[in-house]
Amino acid sequence: MNDGALIPIDPDQILLRGSCLRNTDWIIGVCIYSGHETKIMKNGSNARAKTSKIALATNKYIIFTMLLQFVLSLIAATATALWTFYRGSQYWYIYPGDTNTDQSLALQISLQTGVWFIALMNFVPISLLVTLEMINFIQAYFISVDIEVCD
Repeated sequence: MNDGALIPIDPDQILLRGSCLRNTDWIIGVCIYSGHETKIMKNGSNARAKTSKIALATNKYIIFTMLLQFVLSLIAATATALWTFYRGSQYWYIYPGDTNTDQSLALQISLQTGVWFIALMNFVPISLLVTLEMINFIQAYFISVDIEVCD
């Protein structure tokens, strides 16, 4: 205070973060425990997302399968683009009206990579994820509920 008197602050005189003061015209306040080093700020971080071991393994398998699909698409696209670029004009019924040299070889390879990637999309079936979720649900149901099996 102005006269040098010390006034202790106990839990009755503290408003915590997010609190509202009502039914009063004015207050005298002191800011204490503020900043990023306070306990409430250190504990206020976002929780880490929890994933099961089977979900982590499935993610690894899907990433590996997608990389394999991309490599196979790149190989098939290179073979298709080279064949089309050098021998496609002999097969007029496959490429009518095209000279096969209108586009660069690199552009043909990049376009064919997309075509082959879409053609090989069945490598990663969505039903795999659906099946795993159903198995997890069934296991959780049968483990958590005691079911009697009648003979």
